[in-house]
Amino acid sequence: MESDTLAKGGVLEIPRAVAYLCGCAVRQQVADASRLLGVDRAALMDFAQSHSLASCVGVALDAAGFGDDRTHEEAARGIWRVAQLQSDWELARKELEREGIWYCPLKGAVVRDLYPAFGMRQMADFDVLFDATRAADVRKVMLRLGFTCEHYDAGVHDVYYKRPVTNLEMHRALFGPTSDARLKEFYDGVKDRLVKDEDNDFGWHMDVDECYLYLVAHEHKHFSASGTGLRSLLDTYVYLCAYGMQIDWSWVVRTAYELGLGDFEESNRELALRLFGDEELTEDDLRTLAYMASSGTYGTIQNGVRNQVEEGGGGVVGTIRYLGQRLFPPVSALRIAYPAFFRHALAVPLVYPYRLWKAATVSRKVVGIQLRVLAGGRESVACRGTTTCS
Repeated sequence: MESDTLAKGGVLEIPRAVAYLCGCAVRQQVADASRLLGVDRAALMDFAQSHSLASCVGVALDAAGFGDDRTHEEAARGIWRVAQLQSDWELARKELEREGIWYCPLKGAVVRDLYPAFGMRQMADFDVLFDATRAADVRKVMLRLGFTCEHYDAGVHDVYYKRPVTNLEMHRALFGPTSDARLKEFYDGVKDRLVKDEDNDFGWHMDVDECYLYLVAHEHKHFSASGTGLRSLLDTYVYLCAYGMQIDWSWVVRTAYELGLGDFEESNRELALRLFGDEELTEDDLRTLAYMASSGTYGTIQNGVRNQVEEGGGGVVGTIRYLGQRLFPPVSALRIAYPAFFRHALAVPLVYPYRLWKAATVSRKVVGIQLRVLAGGRESVACRGTTTCS
């Protein structure tokens, strides 16, 4: 244990306090109250909320004797939200069974059950891989159940919303044509590696190894794009605590390197175990933690711009390449984002002026932030929910 983990001062004081509390909560240990004295608990809860960890931190603070109206409210909200998501998913799942459409819950929909208390793992949406050939039938099912279709046939997942809080992300695929070709090829064949559920007719799941590797692949996608926050890292820790001794590490490590994820998997795993296990952090750990702490749950526009500039070579060259990609993205990306234009040959040339019009009107605030970041601004604006910072 680091005696100075919560030492006052420094930009990582609050993030490390949140990590300490989350580690205690998921291990069902009572936090050392003396280590929390003098910590700004309002700032702590604000940071936890920005990383979708308020429910988990609220549980830990309550157990340590620092509970108040806000911590009680956050813990109760976490329970209510997960219960609502689960209820709506069960309605949808029963209809998928009735229609004979195979499905496989993903990510948080799986990891949440590994947390020690219901609702401790906050969820903004419920992700499900499904039979893409039945997308039109799924849409009919969702509309019949009272969902509204927020996003359809414009990417690798369709999004359905039902009041008051439920977002169902129905994934046609796990990685699209603009992703790393190795990942796309590997996950295009994931259905053949799924395991059939025993208690239903059309449900499937990933085995322990496959599920962990996908958690890594998904986290890396966000980490290298606009950033990802501490909730994803906590998911990794919880998963490792539950299944670390069962995972076939020779297969995981070998496959991760084949997919270009090897170094990330190793460093991410070690950071998760040290951070939430309340162990001493390395300098590399601290740099990664600072990046993740600045990202919030879904990343930031600032991180997205800077990462793309660096990927393009950095400096002036990287900036020019970034602007070129933003003004004239590849056709494969446009086909995903604006499928309607590609249904008619005469409409295809209109997609570029449409994007410019959209940038000047609907997306003008986001574009303004991106330009200010390119100009050297320090502005950091969080991505929200299912939106991206691309």
